[in-house]
Amino acid sequence: MEWSSVGQLAEDEYYHVHLERRPQTEGQTWYGDYVYAKDTSHLFDRDFLAPFRLQPDQGQAHVYWWVRVVRKTGEDEDGKPVGVDIGAYSEERMFRLEPNP
Repeated sequence: MEWSSVGQLAEDEYYHVHLERRPQTEGQTWYGDYVYAKDTSHLFDRDFLAPFRLQPDQGQAHVYWWVRVVRKTGEDEDGKPVGVDIGAYSEERMFRLEPNP
């Protein structure tokens, strides 16, 4: 994924790249996750994307994503970065994932 730069980020500032899969039919659950990045692009690995995929009988997953700038304030109990918004949300985008094999 790629997005436009907002300029030089301070040492404690990051792009918060948020992804979410919204239910398309009854019985599906919402799933979301995020990463913090310093660059204006990020390549998500197979393990990160696996929970976004649906079962074969449910078809493709529509995954929505957007970016905003945050100031990192610490980490949660699992070591995942947390912060506060300091920038506006980007335009929301969407991509499709094939079902789990």
